Amino acid sequence: MRRGIVRARSKIYEENPELKTALDQIRLGHFSPEEPHRFYDIFHTLVDWGDHYMVLTNFDSLDKTQTEVDLKYRDKDVWTASAIENVAGMGIFSSDRTITEYARDIWHVDPLQIT
Repeated sequence: MRRGIVRARSKIYEENPELKTALDQIRLGHFSPEEPHRFYDIFHTLVDWGDHYMVLTNFDSLDKTQTEVDLKYRDKDVWTASAIENVAGMGIFSSDRTITEYARDIWHVDPLQIT
Protein backbone atom coordinates (compact mmCIF):
# COMPACT_ATOMS: atom_id res chain seq x y z
CA MET A 1 0.00 0.00 0.00
CA ARG A 2 2.73 2.49 0.98
CA ARG A 3 4.62 1.88 -2.26
CA GLY A 4 1.46 2.77 -4.23
CA ILE A 5 1.05 6.01 -2.30
CA VAL A 6 4.67 6.97 -2.96
CA ARG A 7 4.17 6.21 -6.67
CA ALA A 8 1.03 8.39 -6.72
CA ARG A 9 2.94 11.32 -5.18
CA SER A 10 5.82 10.80 -7.59
CA LYS A 11 3.35 10.76 -10.49
CA ILE A 12 1.83 14.08 -9.38
CA TYR A 13 5.36 15.52 -9.10
CA GLU A 14 6.37 14.21 -12.54
CA GLU A 15 3.19 15.23 -14.35
CA ASN A 16 2.87 18.83 -13.14
CA PRO A 17 5.66 20.90 -14.72
CA GLU A 18 5.11 23.94 -12.48
CA LEU A 19 5.12 21.84 -9.31
CA LYS A 20 8.12 19.82 -10.51
CA THR A 21 10.11 22.99 -11.22
CA ALA A 22 9.36 24.42 -7.77
CA LEU A 23 10.22 21.18 -5.98
CA ASP A 24 13.38 20.71 -8.03
CA GLN A 25 14.46 24.23 -7.11
CA ILE A 26 13.93 23.39 -3.45
CA ARG A 27 15.80 20.08 -3.81
CA LEU A 28 18.73 21.58 -5.72
CA GLY A 29 19.33 24.54 -3.37
CA HIS A 30 18.00 27.34 -5.57
CA PHE A 31 16.60 29.17 -2.51
CA SER A 32 19.66 28.56 -0.33
CA PRO A 33 22.77 28.56 -2.54
CA GLU A 34 25.03 29.03 0.50
CA GLU A 35 23.55 25.80 1.95
CA PRO A 36 22.21 23.80 -1.03
CA HIS A 37 20.85 20.95 1.12
CA ARG A 38 19.11 23.20 3.65
CA PHE A 39 15.59 22.48 2.30
CA TYR A 40 16.35 19.03 0.88
CA ASP A 41 14.02 17.30 3.36
CA ILE A 42 11.05 19.37 2.16
CA PHE A 43 11.34 17.73 -1.23
CA HIS A 44 11.74 14.25 0.19
CA THR A 45 8.94 14.71 2.70
CA LEU A 46 6.52 15.69 -0.05
CA VAL A 47 7.65 13.30 -2.78
CA ASP A 48 9.20 10.32 -1.00
CA TRP A 49 8.38 10.12 2.68
CA GLY A 50 4.94 11.19 3.70
CA ASP A 51 3.09 14.31 2.52
CA HIS A 52 0.65 13.92 5.42
CA TYR A 53 -1.12 17.16 4.48
CA MET A 54 -1.64 16.05 0.87
CA VAL A 55 0.10 19.13 -0.50
CA LEU A 56 0.89 17.43 -3.79
CA THR A 57 -2.54 15.88 -4.16
CA ASN A 58 -4.21 19.23 -3.59
CA PHE A 59 -1.65 21.37 -5.39
CA ASP A 60 -3.86 22.28 -8.35
CA SER A 61 -6.71 23.30 -6.05
CA LEU A 62 -4.36 25.25 -3.76
CA ASP A 63 -2.80 27.00 -6.76
CA LYS A 64 -6.21 27.91 -8.21
CA THR A 65 -7.38 29.27 -4.84
CA GLN A 66 -4.20 31.30 -4.40
CA THR A 67 -4.73 32.83 -7.85
CA GLU A 68 -8.28 33.80 -6.83
CA VAL A 69 -6.95 35.36 -3.61
CA ASP A 70 -4.32 37.29 -5.55
CA LEU A 71 -6.97 38.68 -7.90
CA LYS A 72 -9.26 39.62 -5.00
CA TYR A 73 -6.37 41.36 -3.21
CA ARG A 74 -5.80 43.62 -6.22
CA ASP A 75 -9.34 45.01 -5.90
CA LYS A 76 -9.19 47.08 -2.71
CA ASP A 77 -12.97 47.32 -2.26
CA VAL A 78 -13.56 43.59 -2.79
CA TRP A 79 -10.66 42.70 -0.48
CA THR A 80 -11.88 45.07 2.24
CA ALA A 81 -15.42 43.69 2.08
CA SER A 82 -14.08 40.14 2.23
CA ALA A 83 -11.86 40.96 5.21
CA ILE A 84 -14.78 42.56 7.09
CA GLU A 85 -17.02 39.55 6.37
CA ASN A 86 -14.27 37.23 7.56
CA VAL A 87 -13.83 39.08 10.85
CA ALA A 88 -17.59 39.32 11.37
CA GLY A 89 -17.98 35.59 10.82
CA MET A 90 -15.24 34.47 13.20
CA GLY A 91 -17.26 35.00 16.39
CA ILE A 92 -18.14 31.30 16.45
CA PHE A 93 -14.43 30.58 16.89
CA SER A 94 -14.11 32.83 19.93
CA SER A 95 -12.00 31.45 22.77
CA ASP A 96 -14.53 32.89 25.25
CA ARG A 97 -17.29 30.86 23.63
CA THR A 98 -15.13 27.76 23.58
CA ILE A 99 -14.21 28.05 27.26
CA THR A 100 -17.83 28.70 28.20
CA GLU A 101 -18.96 25.60 26.31
CA TYR A 102 -16.21 23.44 27.86
CA ALA A 103 -17.10 24.68 31.33
CA ARG A 104 -20.81 24.00 30.79
CA ASP A 105 -20.77 20.82 28.64
CA ILE A 106 -17.59 19.00 29.63
CA TRP A 107 -16.47 20.16 33.05
CA HIS A 108 -20.02 20.88 34.32
CA VAL A 109 -18.94 23.95 36.28
CA ASP A 110 -20.53 27.35 36.66
CA PRO A 111 -18.64 30.57 35.95
CA LEU A 112 -17.14 32.29 38.97
CA GLN A 113 -18.80 35.63 39.59
CA ILE A 114 -16.22 38.26 40.53
CA THR A 115 -17.56 41.21 42.47
